[in-house]
Amino acid sequence: MGAKVQSCPHPEDVPADAKPCQVLSGGVWVDGFLLEWQRGIDGRWRGWLNYRHEVGRRVALKDQAELRPADSSKRL
Repeated sequence: MGAKVQSCPHPEDVPADAKPCQVLSGGVWVDGFLLEWQRGIDGRWRGWLNYRHEVGRRVALKDQAELRPADSSKRL
């Protein structure tokens, strides 16, 4: 039997102050967690995210246009 792949992290895998969100990944909105905000020198916000990607999870820096709150279609 193959290894079980988790599509969602356990609470202990995500910092307590991480904020649930949705992340645009490959043209599809997926569930994730905002770990940290940063403002770039161009004035745009970017967030470090932990999110579902294919059959696993990914941590990446994404532009504000690729993020939205977990419970709505509005962008952060």
